[in-house]
Amino acid sequence: TFDVMPVNSGGTPDWNALTAPASYRWYADWVYQFTKRYGTNTSTTNQKLASGEPAGAGLNRVGYVEIWNEQDKWWIGGSSPAAACNSTTSNWLRMTKFCPDEYAAMASTVFDGHNGGTGGTVSGQNGTNGPTYALGVKNADANMRYVFGGLSEIDDNCWNFVTSVNTWCNTNRPAGADRFPFKVLNFHHYS
Repeated sequence: TFDVMPVNSGGTPDWNALTAPASYRWYADWVYQFTKRYGTNTSTTNQKLASGEPAGAGLNRVGYVEIWNEQDKWWIGGSSPAAACNSTTSNWLRMTKFCPDEYAAMASTVFDGHNGGTGGTVSGQNGTNGPTYALGVKNADANMRYVFGGLSEIDDNCWNFVTSVNTWCNTNRPAGADRFPFKVLNFHHYS
């Protein structure tokens, strides 16, 4: 499990680019590789393997991929989701939760490489000089179900988070059946 936003590795994150889909390229590639291996697609094309690791794709062990968990951690940096997003809390503490537009940017890239959306498609690359390929759960395995990360409560704040993500998708993703890419919504209820 990741504890902080999965913005591109390799140095200090660009704190001002958290709504840019390309900021989540390496995480989208990780999810692509996971989906390729454990989904139903048996093609090993674009599969990245460690030295000595046997090729294996389409193991048919996973049918759903949930992107994150409790990304709306409103209790960090504020008393509500909006207050937390506008918080001046230290950057690393702030990086333990997402604002809706940040989550939407990441989810768009993880789903299909932000296919044709505002700012262009985000691609993966096999090695430094290797071929590029379309990222995303959808491109790794068209049968995989894409799940909205579980939100921390069942209340108006969480529903507002979902509708804000939907608004971002309607503005930044191309029209069509996958404009809002999630097939399952997930809410947590604590008693």
